[in-house]
Amino acid sequence: MDVYRAEDPPVVIVVVELAGVDPADTELALADGTLVVRGARRRSTQQRILHMEIDYGSFERQVSLPETVDAEAAEASYVRGLLVVTLPIAERPSRKLTVQITARGNA
Repeated sequence: MDVYRAEDPPVVIVVVELAGVDPADTELALADGTLVVRGARRRSTQQRILHMEIDYGSFERQVSLPETVDAEAAEASYVRGLLVVTLPIAERPSRKLTVQITARGNA
């Protein structure tokens, strides 16, 4: 899993290698600043195994995001075995705050 930050536009990009995993068997969840990718790589039961190095079965990966993101604007694509999740960085409120003073009574 790789995590990148881009500036224009400001986004966090998470790339997960999922070769051989059906996107329909994959779930993305985002909560409390953590992106969770879970799913399963299924093995064909019609073949006799002679040698095996690829992991099969359920998996789950978690990554703490370095910034607050807009989960509703997140996008995910799956191309050539790579899941690419693009998470726009949430706009932060201005640090400068102006408070209106209301006069009451006689001064």
